[in-house]
Amino acid sequence: MAVNIMLTILGFTMLIIGANYFVEGSVNIARKLKIPNMVIGLTLVAFGTSAPEAAVSIQSSLSGQSGISYGNVLGSNLFNLLLILGVVAVIKPVAVHLSSLKKEIPFMVLVTGITLFLGYEGKGNFGYTRYDGYVLLLLFGMYLYSMIEIIQEDHGTLDLPGKEISTRKSLLRTFGGLGLIIFGANRSILGAVGIATALGISETVIGLTVVAAGTSLPELSTSIVAARKGESDIAIGNIVGSNIFNLLFVLGASAGVKGFALEAVAVNDMMLLLVFTVIAFILMRTGRVISRWEGVLFLLCYLGYMIFRLGM
Repeated sequence: MAVNIMLTILGFTMLIIGANYFVEGSVNIARKLKIPNMVIGLTLVAFGTSAPEAAVSIQSSLSGQSGISYGNVLGSNLFNLLLILGVVAVIKPVAVHLSSLKKEIPFMVLVTGITLFLGYEGKGNFGYTRYDGYVLLLLFGMYLYSMIEIIQEDHGTLDLPGKEISTRKSLLRTFGGLGLIIFGANRSILGAVGIATALGISETVIGLTVVAAGTSLPELSTSIVAARKGESDIAIGNIVGSNIFNLLFVLGASAGVKGFALEAVAVNDMMLLLVFTVIAFILMRTGRVISRWEGVLFLLCYLGYMIFRLGM
């Protein structure tokens, strides 16, 4: 048991460090190739912050451990929506930009509903075929294209991470970071499977809780820093963007690799995710702010969810 816990912690650490190196190196390479900042931000940076979820879910799908694969996606989205948004609101009430209420946040609600709809196979069965995965990936491509068009229309700029470094260092950090992400994903999966076996609970529950929390640490740290600086738009954008990315790209790529059926526990949590997504949207529309008491409510909901899931 202790070895599996250490493996999981080591894997998560490598995922986070690898994601940071990958973003820094790939952004510098893209800059040297004169790729527009907006494209870099919406692709490389977005992928880098969600790379832990992508690596764990895709590798789990390849190795036949689909419970961890889709559990990680659903659990990460619940973690983002309840825990991260709750923590950010407790630090400082979160003001929601009007444009986000009209575009990105309704799209997050729509994507969550579409994902649930695609998973229904009839007669009470849920799962995703490879074609369902391709549909989700197609929607992700359309989402990226629309975001680029919005930024071009608004003439917006993105404050991208990383300092200018040499091409050699950029390549080393890009491929070294990618290697850490892949190896870290493998370690964390092995550890998570070992923990699930030792505790006698399903891989899906471990994916929904332990693995999801570990792979969402980059989003948590980013949002907390943004909240402390009063950058509520960044915190909200990070949560919304990550949830959309996880459902369309991570779940889409995982299903595209190999289709899978959903366990009943995951179906329930997908419905729960849709309910909380709608509730969050409604609260954001109320005065266009998430208050501290609403943040506390989200945190209590997540605490109750974790106690219930790990207590099964």
